[in-house]
Amino acid sequence: MMIDVEQAVKRLLQQDRVCILAHASPDGDTLGSAYGLYYALRELGKQARVRCADPVPSQYAHLCREYREEDFEEGFVMAVDVAAPNLLGGLEAAYAGRVQLCLDHHPTNEGYAQESCVWPQAAATCELVYEVVRLLGAPVTPMVADCLYTGLASDSGCFKYPSTSPQTHRMAAQLMEAGADYSRINERLFDTKTKGRILVEQAVLNSIRFFAGDRVALITIPRSLLEHAQAAEGDLDGLAALPRMIEGVDIGLTLREKEEGVWKVSVRTGSRADASVLCGKFGGGGHARASGCLIRAGYDEAVRMLTEAAEHLLESLE
Repeated sequence: MMIDVEQAVKRLLQQDRVCILAHASPDGDTLGSAYGLYYALRELGKQARVRCADPVPSQYAHLCREYREEDFEEGFVMAVDVAAPNLLGGLEAAYAGRVQLCLDHHPTNEGYAQESCVWPQAAATCELVYEVVRLLGAPVTPMVADCLYTGLASDSGCFKYPSTSPQTHRMAAQLMEAGADYSRINERLFDTKTKGRILVEQAVLNSIRFFAGDRVALITIPRSLLEHAQAAEGDLDGLAALPRMIEGVDIGLTLREKEEGVWKVSVRTGSRADASVLCGKFGGGGHARASGCLIRAGYDEAVRMLTEAAEHLLESLE
């Protein structure tokens, strides 16, 4: 059932023990939403915890600096920035059927929660969470501001993606006024790279392949590369944007090996092609400019399937 933000706030005001779920392979938006809401609920005297199947990447460690794990029985389970239950990863079995409220901005949200509040026009779920926090009457402390600003900045590509709106900028300004340490956050997110990240970038740039008259570019991240570079999960954040940065490329594809015969695909597109349409052919989804899916096949077959679908999509736009 879809509900509006006022109804979502009403549900939360009725709860005293809240478990907040973030998606696996967490990014700044799901973590910023989860921890921002956690700190806001704590300000209201409620008990809350954050659950994620994977560790928090180092560039988002600042979100957890005041987090305190409490022992309590979960009375209400909600998810933030989680469009489908399988995105919970290792938490799916325990929580997928128990999610009572979902806050999200993905137009492909599957409506798996008992109630869902979805803002597809938002650049980040943190935009929705900021409105929820405001209507809850919780103070926007510097800690809450840091979390929500992190989500806005990361999911908007430092406010340069097409999903960025005047409202996104207004919210960012309000969070800066509330004490968000925006300079430090932007430096962590966009201007700092680990040695492992640099080695991975070097390898994936050497792996670039072009298709469809150079309008489709593909990079590959095998498991062996991560082991060689000693790279952490967080070192891959933003890599999917690289192939689309090449002049003349309409569709950028990233294949990351999750296990033998299983590839996590990230698709980034320009203004013409819809990434969610391409990923939808493989059971995935997301946004028009950024989407993802899973392909279960050998490497050569996965490349063939994906690039053929990308070429057909481009041909349909002619």
